[in-house]
Amino acid sequence: MFNILAFGEILIRVPIDLAGFDSKKEIYWGGAEVNTLCALSRLNNRARLITKVPNNKIGSFALDNLEKYQIDTSFIAKGGDRIGLYYYASPQYYTQGEVVYDRQNSSVHTLKKEEINKEKLMENIDVFYVSGISLALENCRKVITDLWDYAKNNNIKVAFDVNYRSKLWSIKEAKPFLAKFIKESDILFANEFDFKNFLDLENVNEESLYKEVISKYGVSYIATLKRQKISYNEYEIYGILATPQNFLTTPTYKTAIIERIGGGDCFVAGILQGIFNKEKDIANKAVKLVLMKYSMLGDVYLGNLENYQDNLLNKGDVKR
Repeated sequence: MFNILAFGEILIRVPIDLAGFDSKKEIYWGGAEVNTLCALSRLNNRARLITKVPNNKIGSFALDNLEKYQIDTSFIAKGGDRIGLYYYASPQYYTQGEVVYDRQNSSVHTLKKEEINKEKLMENIDVFYVSGISLALENCRKVITDLWDYAKNNNIKVAFDVNYRSKLWSIKEAKPFLAKFIKESDILFANEFDFKNFLDLENVNEESLYKEVISKYGVSYIATLKRQKISYNEYEIYGILATPQNFLTTPTYKTAIIERIGGGDCFVAGILQGIFNKEKDIANKAVKLVLMKYSMLGDVYLGNLENYQDNLLNKGDVKR
């Protein structure tokens, strides 16, 4: 068991299809860092979120949802006008899925450093986690950077998922910010694209590229989830975990997907679960958590520690 703090925006997912709004599908709560915290809480770790929600019914609903997953919401600020949305058209046969963000002027954009007691917020925290999706929000960068720097200066591990989204910002705009967080991470979730575009590294060999980042910047772990689409609802996935000592790849798993959203966030959760609970076979266990998430509707992992452990033991049959 360990204590994790994350900065992230709570989002509402609104389903759409090619004809417009899809009334046949559920609306879900989500957000990259929120998804990761929910999974880690379900795996019996202590999770805390720092964000801001409107001081109204919708804000209360958002906090209630987090508390169902036993996320510590006691430091979440209240104010601003609205919760951020994203509209999601899921892939259908050979049509590509698409996300449309609607996050302008949401409450988290109004969060100020002065609203946060960093000393209390970070008390007993083992790792502070943030993703590039939050860093893409211009008004949040000062707050995120302030928390990040405080964590590093107080011997709290920092974990960063680059999670670059071209719909949120361009490579040119993102580069100076993502580069800082990549270089300063203890635990990094990134890939070749990120190293080549944000660090200007040109090593063509994947393993050498990862080792160069570790050697040059002192990153302790680099983890990557690799996905290859086979058909409209089938993927092959595997994981990479690089450390100063090793470059490991997991077996490749072929899987049908009920829900793709949240898989990468569960990979982050699985890697952090393995690192801070000192487990073996970390990357392979993280990939298996992704496989479980792919079988669940919604943005977050709905299982528990027992489900997860049973899956690791290949107990996939019906319990009778």
